[in-house]
Amino acid sequence: MSNLSFNDGYKEFTINSDESKVIRINISDVNLADRLIDFEKFLNKKSAEYSAAKDSEQSLEEIRADLSRIDRETRDELDRILDTTAADIVFGNAHCLSPVDGQPMIKGFLTAVMNEYDKQMKKEFKKADKYVNAAKKYK
Repeated sequence: MSNLSFNDGYKEFTINSDESKVIRINISDVNLADRLIDFEKFLNKKSAEYSAAKDSEQSLEEIRADLSRIDRETRDELDRILDTTAADIVFGNAHCLSPVDGQPMIKGFLTAVMNEYDKQMKKEFKKADKYVNAAKKYK
């Protein structure tokens, strides 16, 4: 069977400099921005569910089941928008909505992803400008 080889935009990242925690994200995917924006809406909904569940009058077992469901749904959605299996590597056994520095842990991760995305897009657009400017000479 023949093979097609090309740069598909995927880049590997270690999580907090831990070489045993490596994820691959297509950081050059222009559609990633839209999926991240949609994920913010999803995350706000799940954060509200998380708050309601932990503050509810349900039994401890029901609260734990709700929190576990919310964590799994959020991880699954994160993996879907990143088109990879990153959530379990990133968060390990911790609940992805656990508060860290006053915000859910997943928000810190998303901020890091968005920063990498912004850097990559600036770099790619700068490269593209070179070709666009060269093409303008031939109009």
